[in-house]
Amino acid sequence: MSIHKRAYKHVVTTLAILAVFMFTGRTGAEQDDLRIATEAITIGPGLWKDLSLSRSDWSGKEFRHLRVIGCDLTYAKFDGANLARFFTSSSDLQNASFKKANLGGAHFINIDMSGASFAGANLMAANLWVGFPGGVRVSRTDFSGVDFHKADLRDLLGRATSFKGAEMDYADLRDSVLIGADFSEAILAYTDFRGAFLGNCVFTNRSASNWMACKIEGASVLGAKPQEFVDWALKKGANTMDLETWYEVTEARKAKEKMEAQKSESSQLSP
Repeated sequence: MSIHKRAYKHVVTTLAILAVFMFTGRTGAEQDDLRIATEAITIGPGLWKDLSLSRSDWSGKEFRHLRVIGCDLTYAKFDGANLARFFTSSSDLQNASFKKANLGGAHFINIDMSGASFAGANLMAANLWVGFPGGVRVSRTDFSGVDFHKADLRDLLGRATSFKGAEMDYADLRDSVLIGADFSEAILAYTDFRGAFLGNCVFTNRSASNWMACKIEGASVLGAKPQEFVDWALKKGANTMDLETWYEVTEARKAKEKMEAQKSESSQLSP
């Protein structure tokens, strides 16, 4: 090979490497995190811990019981990925995309998924609460068309979240705080809203959503629409408490329930 050809090849190779780094915008440490993450899922069952994977793209990938702990997944893409029994805690999923992903049986603990999109995803039997301080935050999250059949969504914290057209039959949203959520066209047969705060939430007519089969006792429907839903909910034991009053009542109830559970446990342990 002539010196000119070798020089040309060197220039092309250098430019290609620079192009990759310019396109990904990643430092050497971030490239290492991507390599570790890739190796973890190919070996499986994978573990991602304390990795910076912002804006990474895992669309259509097959994951085996992936566990994600303390990772930065902001703006990451998992569209169409198979994430069955996905487990994540203390991670940042803000503005991530899980469109049409399979998240059946997934667990989310102490997660911020504000601005994320789960449109068309399967979250059947998923667990988005697990009782950890802070719960799961879903402000501006898109859950439109999501399958939430029998999903555990207790203590969900959200503002301006879309559940439009979601299948939420038998989903558990007890004690959730959802302000301005859109439940229009969602299937709400036997959905459990007991003790939740549903301030300014939007529902559709009963024939479209079948919300007359919901459990709504103790929930606040302050400012909810339409009025037909509010009137029905109040007859079923709901109320129109403001958020501050709701918090006070809810905390007092939970403290009482905890005390009663402790007494019951003590009595069972006594000889």
